[in-house]
Amino acid sequence: MNSDSTLTTKELSQVSQHWAEHHDDFGRHTHWTEVPAVRARINEKISGECNKDLFGYVIEHYFKATERQLESCLSLGSGGGELERGLAQYVIPKIHVGVEISGPLVALAREQAAGFPHIQYRQDDLNTCELGEGEYDLVIAHQSLHHVLNLEGLFHRIKRCMKPRAIFVFDEYVGPRRFQWSDRQLECINGLIHVLPESLNRNVEKGRRRDNVIRCTPRQVAKMDPSEAIRSDEIVKLARDNFTIVEYKPYGGTILHMLLALTAGNFMNDEAKPWLDMLFQVEDLLLPELGSDFAAMVCVLPETQG
Repeated sequence: MNSDSTLTTKELSQVSQHWAEHHDDFGRHTHWTEVPAVRARINEKISGECNKDLFGYVIEHYFKATERQLESCLSLGSGGGELERGLAQYVIPKIHVGVEISGPLVALAREQAAGFPHIQYRQDDLNTCELGEGEYDLVIAHQSLHHVLNLEGLFHRIKRCMKPRAIFVFDEYVGPRRFQWSDRQLECINGLIHVLPESLNRNVEKGRRRDNVIRCTPRQVAKMDPSEAIRSDEIVKLARDNFTIVEYKPYGGTILHMLLALTAGNFMNDEAKPWLDMLFQVEDLLLPELGSDFAAMVCVLPETQG
């Protein structure tokens, strides 16, 4: 596939169906960021405060602190609408538009946002959708860019839709494409799996000890979701090529993401805290060697400052 192309109609339909079916996965205590201590760690690495997430930080630091008006927002890959509704705790713009590929998730988001008249949703493909011109004060992407094949086209359209002093902020998986983790990374993850006590290392849904993390082939990853991590390893570089980067906040996940997959629910009690503290320290020690698989970025248009 060429970087300036899009997925086929069949592939796009599969992506839409995949996310409609897996939207409820978060909440089953199988994902690393469901662990409160992990969420606090990420917040602190991004905002400096364990109780302040990326989007609360951006609104406070780049809008409220500078008395800049936030009238229009755009969310790219809005899923079931949790982010747009959650943002209302910080600010209620005149309009907040969410763009999502999955029709069932757009319907769900619209239903859930019935009490938020400023929020609107539409079904569209981020590879090709039109975003308007000079319309938005804030553009948000949360774990959606790594599903985009035509990153160059999307970044061009994001730049075009931003107002002159607008902010573009994203929180993304930026690790190896198609989850082609290195041998060293897998060695570290699986070594820690064998160090952990069995009580922490059980699949929370199946009740049995989890297996080693394996590296699927790119074809196997694409068979599950044709858009998964399709150009994840190019996101940071292309963002730097297209925007002025005001803040770059790598926050790890290189070890924790897959180490806590399927077992996250075991780490939500006081007994697990010493083990989590150890895992945090190990990941921090390994990050200079392995790099960060997840990062947040705050961007502005070229030649401008935030």
